[in-house]
Parts: sequence; structure tokens; C-alpha cells
Amino acid sequence: MVQSFALSRLLSNGKFMPKSPIKNAVGPTIRKLRNRKGWTQEELAAKLQIEGWDCTRSWLARIEARQVQVKEYELLYFQKLFGVELEELFPTLIPKKADPRLRSI
Repeated sequence: MVQSFALSRLLSNGKFMPKSPIKNAVGPTIRKLRNRKGWTQEELAAKLQIEGWDCTRSWLARIEARQVQVKEYELLYFQKLFGVELEELFPTLIPKKADPRLRSI
């Protein structure tokens, strides 16, 4: 059984597929913002519930681990609680130290 599982993850080019595909871009940012506030996942989940989103600690952990998709309305809850602009939840595609010519694209 273990061998067949490993073979099922082997691609034709001889490399292994990741265990699970990345399903959201905001998970690491949400974790970073939560840590900056000094909140645990349990505390953030409670604050989200007070705002009206029935989010559990385990669901929040899956968001931070990028294992689940985040709906647009869920992003608005994070935006409100963290007091950030919506685009701040997403990673920067071009690093700030990149060639300035790339930033104008």
C-alpha cells in the first residue's frame, strides 16, 4: 500500500508531486498579521465569529497552511480585523529590491 501511494505521487519526469497543491495566496500573510497582533489562532477565530463569520480554529489553521481556498467575503473579514487594505493580504509579486525597471510593468 505504501509503495503504491508513493508511485501515485511520482510524475512522468521522475519528480514527486507536492502532497497538496497551494490553494490560497493569503495564508502566510494572515499568519504574519495574526502574530503581529499577538493573537492565537483560537483568539482570531473568536474575533471572526464575533464579526459574523463562523470560522473555527482548525479552519483558520488550514487557511494559514494554504490548504483551503479563501472566499472573497472572508478576505473582507480579515481586512477589517487587521485594519489593512485588501491588497496587503496578498504577497508582493515583485520584491522591493528588484530591478526598478521591473516595477513599472
